Amino acid sequence: MPLPDAHPAPARRARDDGAALDLRLPATLPAGPAARSALQHLSVPLPPDRLADVLLALTEAVTNAALHAEPRDGCVRVRAWVDGDCLRITVSDRGRGFDPDAGERGPRTGLGVGLRLMRALADESEIRTPPGGGAEIRLAFRP
Repeated sequence: MPLPDAHPAPARRARDDGAALDLRLPATLPAGPAARSALQHLSVPLPPDRLADVLLALTEAVTNAALHAEPRDGCVRVRAWVDGDCLRITVSDRGRGFDPDAGERGPRTGLGVGLRLMRALADESEIRTPPGGGAEIRLAFRP
């Protein structure tokens, strides 16, 4: 399945900076499935059940950025690479940013559910939200 409006096409082998996958996807709902499709074409050292966790967390991260970030450049960036037996993924945008702890504190239904899901599925997770806006979600998955 071709990636709709992905910039550039995913790399099939490691680049100089170690990224096996480096996509800039339009910040629209099809970005989540496009990221899943691209990641499934990589050779990752994870069993199928663990790969299912990865794909769910990736889809959640990309879809959240596409729906809520309102990125200035209209893109969500997805990078993935293998580091030993670990698959590392970053999803970033140049949007309005957010408070990653708001879902833990707030009573609103749904706020922070996706962040909690990503944290539960990943072996490591980090959310960066610089003061000037934007966000970066870093996830690591092991077998």
